[in-house]
Amino acid sequence: MKRAQSGKFSLELPASVGLDSCKWTVVVDGKPMVLQLWDTAGQERFHSITRQVFHKAQAFLLMYDITSSQSFSAVSYWANSIQEAAAQDVTVLLLGNKSDQAKRQVKTEQGDILAKEYNFNFMECSAATGENVIEALETVARMLSHTADLLREEVTVLHREPAQRKTSKCC
Repeated sequence: MKRAQSGKFSLELPASVGLDSCKWTVVVDGKPMVLQLWDTAGQERFHSITRQVFHKAQAFLLMYDITSSQSFSAVSYWANSIQEAAAQDVTVLLLGNKSDQAKRQVKTEQGDILAKEYNFNFMECSAATGENVIEALETVARMLSHTADLLREEVTVLHREPAQRKTSKCC
């Protein structure tokens, strides 16, 4: 979130405490979309807080650290929490961070398999180099835009006027 906001990476930035948020505007298919981003830190002591806001979310960037198998193991907890507390049709992008690091403990294939298991989209990124950071936000925005387009189509179909019946002039 901080990398997207500032365009820079800094090791001096403090870790998120509880909830951090910002607004991010991204252009998808020529249309600007404003995303309200919330960083919930994923820390054990904030689980009760983050689960309370899940029901309001339209999308999730579920991130893990590819250099930490423990971080990857926590994905299942968060994925199950999302499935329990969020809307049924919520958009989720599983995102492996630190793709620039050589000390990988989680293979790309493992992330992809887990994403498919939960029916999530999947990408890897690097906050340090900026690789796929903006693209991840654009992907989520595009997924939300596509979902909104499908909902509009459903509403249009539901509200279509019934065909006029021909009336007979005969007795």
